[in-house]
Amino acid sequence: MKFLSLCYIQWSGHCKKLFFALTFVFTLLAVCLHMSLNPVNTKAVCDNTKTDVYHWALQTSQVSKENKDFTFHPDIQKINISYAYERQWVGFPNVARIDCEYSLKYRAINKSYPKTVKRILPIHFIEDSRNCSTFLDKYGYRRYPQASIEERNFPIAFVLLFHKDIDQVHFLLRAIYRPHNVYCLSVDVKSSVEFLAATKSLAECLPNVFVSSKLENIVYGGYSRLMADINCFQDLVKHPVPWRYVINSPGQQFPLRTNLELVKILKLLNGTNDVLGVTGESRNIERFMTKWKYITNETTGEGKQV
Repeated sequence: MKFLSLCYIQWSGHCKKLFFALTFVFTLLAVCLHMSLNPVNTKAVCDNTKTDVYHWALQTSQVSKENKDFTFHPDIQKINISYAYERQWVGFPNVARIDCEYSLKYRAINKSYPKTVKRILPIHFIEDSRNCSTFLDKYGYRRYPQASIEERNFPIAFVLLFHKDIDQVHFLLRAIYRPHNVYCLSVDVKSSVEFLAATKSLAECLPNVFVSSKLENIVYGGYSRLMADINCFQDLVKHPVPWRYVINSPGQQFPLRTNLELVKILKLLNGTNDVLGVTGESRNIERFMTKWKYITNETTGEGKQV
């Protein structure tokens, strides 16, 4: 009460400023609370034309203080997002107007949109790989700045296992591709001849990408799934790239970390492994108490374990 009385007497002084400051703060809090409780379809967060490109370039340039191979565009803060797409620096132009933040907050099933997406078929990769220079430019394998010295001193090996959607595998490979790393592609032998040829075409124009020397008839949950990785491991041991760690992944995943972030994380492991294990009551006892046998359909090539 003493404070309020003093403010009332000296209203023309600092208390008037304090009153208006508090009024502004409470008004701002009320607006923020209203917006959080009533989300609207605001302008796409992925369409911030200047700051997104600028921050991306700034982050890239800071990956290493020793990286002198990266240079800024002279008008980096004036770059339009369409220019960045044209230069293949960032994502996909067809999602530029999508409200990413809104889309990620709510579940939605859109059965019509996938039908409009133009797929890259196996035959496209086969034909385009006949000219490697065109292939690398067309599919964006030259779009990244040179890796930092820290990354180049810590090469990573990747094992990708897949059997379908070669264009999705390509998107994954392009996202994780760096010239100093090495990549082993393992394809299920049940895949079509054309699919296998398309996979080999990815490796033909990328010297540090190769198809596993031994492919498996994959049965999910069976030892053939493990053998597919082991076959690639054996190939990688003989490969000239002095990789430090191996990361295995199915073809339907996508990275959440940059290559530099992966390097920093793997350095923290300091030579130890990060392998998923199931112990205690979560163990699948049947895997240890039952003997399984593979049966292969000679007509379709499909395999199963009984």
